[in-house]
Amino acid sequence: MAEEKMNKNIEKNIYDVALRNIYDELYELNVTRNRYRIIYHVENKYVTPPEEGILSEAVADVAEHMIHPEDSKRFLEFFDLDKVYATLESGKGSVIGEFRKLWVDGDFHWASLTVFPAVSGGGEDEILLCFIMDIGYKKQLEDIEKENESLQKKQMDDERYRLVIEQTNTLVFEWIIGTSQRYYAPKFSEIFMGSYDGRDIKEIWLDDEVVHPKDIDVLKQKMSMEAISNGQVEMEIRLCNKEGRYIWCKVVFNVLYNEDGSIKRVVGTLNNIDESKRVHETLKYRAEFDLLTGIYNINTFYAQAERLVREHPCQKFAVVRLDVNRFKFINDLYGREEGNRLLRFMATVISANMGTMDAFGRMNSDVFCLCMSYASGDPLLVRIKKILKEINQFSESYQVMPSCGICIVKDRDIQMSILCDWANLAQKTIKGSLIKQWAFYDKKLRAKQLDERRIENEMDEALNKRQFKVYLQPKHNVQNGSVIGAEALVRWDHPERGFLTPDRFIPLFERNGFIIKLDEYVWEETCRIIKSWLDRGMVAVPVSVNVSRVQVYNPNFYKKLLNIIRRYDIPKKFLEVELTESSFVENTVDLYRGMERLREEGIAFSMDDFGSGYSSLNMLKNVPVNTIKLDREFFNESVATQKGKTIIEHTIGMINDLKLQVIAEGVETNEQAAFLNDCGCLAAQGYYYSRPMPVDEFEKQFLKENI
Repeated sequence: MAEEKMNKNIEKNIYDVALRNIYDELYELNVTRNRYRIIYHVENKYVTPPEEGILSEAVADVAEHMIHPEDSKRFLEFFDLDKVYATLESGKGSVIGEFRKLWVDGDFHWASLTVFPAVSGGGEDEILLCFIMDIGYKKQLEDIEKENESLQKKQMDDERYRLVIEQTNTLVFEWIIGTSQRYYAPKFSEIFMGSYDGRDIKEIWLDDEVVHPKDIDVLKQKMSMEAISNGQVEMEIRLCNKEGRYIWCKVVFNVLYNEDGSIKRVVGTLNNIDESKRVHETLKYRAEFDLLTGIYNINTFYAQAERLVREHPCQKFAVVRLDVNRFKFINDLYGREEGNRLLRFMATVISANMGTMDAFGRMNSDVFCLCMSYASGDPLLVRIKKILKEINQFSESYQVMPSCGICIVKDRDIQMSILCDWANLAQKTIKGSLIKQWAFYDKKLRAKQLDERRIENEMDEALNKRQFKVYLQPKHNVQNGSVIGAEALVRWDHPERGFLTPDRFIPLFERNGFIIKLDEYVWEETCRIIKSWLDRGMVAVPVSVNVSRVQVYNPNFYKKLLNIIRRYDIPKKFLEVELTESSFVENTVDLYRGMERLREEGIAFSMDDFGSGYSSLNMLKNVPVNTIKLDREFFNESVATQKGKTIIEHTIGMINDLKLQVIAEGVETNEQAAFLNDCGCLAAQGYYYSRPMPVDEFEKQFLKENI
């Protein structure tokens, strides 16, 4: 037994010596008790923790003080015991990690840590063994291999670099600080003006006048030592090529440093970006300027004007919206090019009368917006009148009548687009006037604006609560006074403000698009009324409904109307459609298509407000309508003179000759009715016969006897 025990000790010593020759340190880790002890370690090599102690504290202490800072996080993760046991249980016999460990010489050296479970000696504690081995030589070999790979890669990179430089037409230049060593790609002297004779490239471009005069300051600033010392500099400048033309170039400087942080050399690249720069400038110009006139477009004007107002809080400003009366007439009569010539002339006049504290731009068509600065006592109107007068003198062949609305800037936080809208409101008050050419936005317009805002806030609720009421104005036979039909009109029965007439809300609804909903509501109410007459045994009369000009832009408006008619199952002869004269000037293709579809279904059409526009006679030969309604203003003004009566008489005769029906609107006296009868106009409506009235009153007065 003694001999056997002695042999085991000898064997243990042999293994112990062998392990010490391979590993530098051996730790016993008692996981159960959270303890550790050093079995052995090489003297005067590694900095080690105490011989034994608490395991978790030792791991944290080693990670913080004895492991390289860049490796400490990995070291802590390596000793995550849950992960260690998970790795061991997966079938691996050990867990290995490599870290830089602190030596007693104060340097960090690479070491390999191997952890595996100890063979149980019958105890219940879980024991792990951790061996630490110096692998510095291994890392040196790896570094040598990496360096060889790096050298090989550098050779390949240099080749790639050369190919990239050649294929991208990049020119390279370099200079070493503190020496006369300079390098310029040979193509510099082939492409650009200047003598590349060893001087600094900055000196060449300045002294030999290679750089564009407007870019000299940029070059001096970007190529100063202060700028270059920041590490990298980029600039876009124009350089003169051998053909004497300046081309845009992108120049980039990269600084290489010595170990002490001083600048070693500067490497630069140059690329020709002339084409892309000019494309960019073209796109930028298109985005900011009006292509026809060369002045700002409306978005740029808004931005520039708001900047002016914001940056000069003590300066007074006024916003002016200016256009030409009946510009479309000029375009149609004299041609689009003549219209464009007028627009360019207007831009020239405006530009010549603007100062450095003003901004101006073209909104659309013939509309121009100006932001004009002025001071107390400064004749703002004098400047505006001068602009209007000069525009008025454009042509000797025809008269150009400009007008404008003016809004004084009182609140600088209001957006410029809103100020232009307010100026537009002012301008509308004088639109068409031959006397007044300008108007100011004032309290009355402000009150109107607030009223419209209130209407907009209430319109949806009003529609849902059926506050909009259909009124009927009868159409009469001029000869015997009998009712031959009616026109459906709308009134707003406001719970607080009483009945609102259409002029209070229809223009607003046409601008904000709500007129589409209101139109469809009136169509449906009218069909319901006709259906009610038929169900009660009344002999119904045709009722005409209005289709607003906004609906004209909807190519499917006729489908909506047909669906409503079919839903109420009424004969189509009882519903007529009225379109204003202006509707036939805009979007005629879609409009005529929809009209023909409705005419095929048996629905009749009337042209409303005939005589309110200059193109009425021209339209009559093509417009697909059954009835022409003479505009009340046209009728009332014309019958006041003999010439006017002659025009009315011949207009009615012409309409009759075209086999169309004619109705006169706005008849107010017996004399007017008699004149119409003499002219051959068989139908009329107006206050002489009846005002618009509620449906039940219309039934009592005009339908009851037909039961």
